[in-house]
Amino acid sequence: MTNGQNNNDIVIGKTHSINSKILNEERKILIHVPEENTERLYQNKKHPVVYLLDGGDHFYQVVGMIKRLNRVGLCPKMIVVGIPNTDKNTGANRTRDLTPTKAKPDHPFINESEADNSGGGKNFMSFIEKELIPFINSNYQTLPYRMFIGHSLGGLTVMNTLIETPELFSSYVAIDPSMWYNDQRLLHKIKNEKIDKKYQNKALFLGIANTMSGSNRYISQELDTLSVQKDTTLKTEHIRAILELNSVLLKN
Repeated sequence: MTNGQNNNDIVIGKTHSINSKILNEERKILIHVPEENTERLYQNKKHPVVYLLDGGDHFYQVVGMIKRLNRVGLCPKMIVVGIPNTDKNTGANRTRDLTPTKAKPDHPFINESEADNSGGGKNFMSFIEKELIPFINSNYQTLPYRMFIGHSLGGLTVMNTLIETPELFSSYVAIDPSMWYNDQRLLHKIKNEKIDKKYQNKALFLGIANTMSGSNRYISQELDTLSVQKDTTLKTEHIRAILELNSVLLKN
């Protein structure tokens, strides 16, 4: 993802580094800017922005999907900002950034190292709000519309941001969010949340992955959603929490 050397190169984005004072570390950022007509009329055209968690894993796919959806008229061209994790090998810093509260060390979904390093979500979102978004707005032609996308613990971050600071983004995409995290603390909070004017004109897409079959390490047999909701074992805890979240949102 570097600048092309000649017209034969296929380039979908470039890499920036931001020295974050909030996180006290260097953060790499992946940025895709839509191709525009070279005519002068289009040189300063502004675009909405997608902020994508786990950007190192999903940047290429999301850019490709948005380009395809735009081509068939289902969404506008969009700037994509991928936010990679800083420690891909251990996952400790991913857990640090994408968890809103300190984890209990005895949960089988999270190891001791991740639990010790967890709970840095507030700092991470402060980095996005006070350093990353201003950087993007200063260096690129952006519209006010911002979308926030995350999956698993990233989906948990998306949901927590929607509840805590809904004004930060226009739309939220939570894919298979880890609502089981920390004894479902965020899920319980959402149950008691008053949906008032601060959520006006906000959009949420809540997705669930197909983890009810043998593809998931915790589930060995085929289960449908009705069976999952009746189950009380650890193997369905992740899915049950998302289904419960969906139910809460539909009622509210």
